[in-house]
Amino acid sequence: MLQLRKRGEIWHVRGTVQAEGRSEQVRERSTRETSESAARAYADRLEREIRARLVLGLAAPAGDGPPLLFSDAVARLLDVRQVSSGDSYRLEFLLTHFGPMALRDFDAEAWQTFCRQKLPGRAPNTLARYQITLRQVFTHAGGGVEFPKIPIGTKRVELVRWLTIEQADRLVDAYPKHAQRIAIFLRYQGTRTQETLQVQRPDIALDRGPHGAVFIRRSKNGESRWVPLHPRTREVVIPLLEEKRERTFTTRQGEEIDPLFLSNRGTPYPDTRKTGAGSNPMRRAHVAALKRAKISDFRPHDWRHHWATWCVREGMDLRTLQVLGGWRELSMVQRYAAVDMDHAAERLARLK
Repeated sequence: MLQLRKRGEIWHVRGTVQAEGRSEQVRERSTRETSESAARAYADRLEREIRARLVLGLAAPAGDGPPLLFSDAVARLLDVRQVSSGDSYRLEFLLTHFGPMALRDFDAEAWQTFCRQKLPGRAPNTLARYQITLRQVFTHAGGGVEFPKIPIGTKRVELVRWLTIEQADRLVDAYPKHAQRIAIFLRYQGTRTQETLQVQRPDIALDRGPHGAVFIRRSKNGESRWVPLHPRTREVVIPLLEEKRERTFTTRQGEEIDPLFLSNRGTPYPDTRKTGAGSNPMRRAHVAALKRAKISDFRPHDWRHHWATWCVREGMDLRTLQVLGGWRELSMVQRYAAVDMDHAAERLARLK
């Protein structure tokens, strides 16, 4: 018997039909109906057709049933795996353009039109990320729909930028006071900017380990993790934990939050991972600090590269670095070992 299941606004049908000792499985498909009664009528009609074929001993015709829509394929993907925040944002963006399109109609021309209209002038890195997300949709769609041949966006190699100790000290001192605490956290914890800005005061456990630890609730790879606190970080967070606040903060969904860091206006930093909009909230303070410190070509995210590079220089193994930094693949960490060739050369030159 065929069953109905609602996904968003659309009803889907699936199940097994039996007759005359034979059976035919119906993989989940969209009825393209928003009304339950109309969807039930579609399911009943489909079941009668299948029963008639089974009684007559006929095979199901090729391409039976309505084509799988892009929106249905995305729903299947979300059913079987948890996607990262970045993938979630890109899926939503892709749905606004391709949602009602039949998956089998997606081709190179459709991709190029999407890039011209929705991603004009975007970097190869961005296009490559969208293609990786898109491939996941096809992989989990089923039904034999293959990923089409489309121009491949090639990721450019990301430069690993890091500072000397003197440069790092100078840059931290150049930040305004409210941002200086954040810069110290970025420098010594290796967390991503938004991971840092969204840390809540209850996420700091001063009694965990020799100097305490911070719980990162939401990483880029979709996983949470604990990171031990550096002694310098501990010095920064203790006054923030003891700080008396006259007001409480809530999200748009009404959830009460207690962020560790507040902006210079005394408000929480927005989580751009959820909206996908807006620049890095640290950008203005960071650019001003760069000018004062007379340092160029160093982004807020490069504090993470700086942290990882110095971890390797101080002898940390790459597996430990991967866990603390929240990288899913070890290959993402190996570039820091390559950067350390300069340090290795220095040590090698000391041989007598």
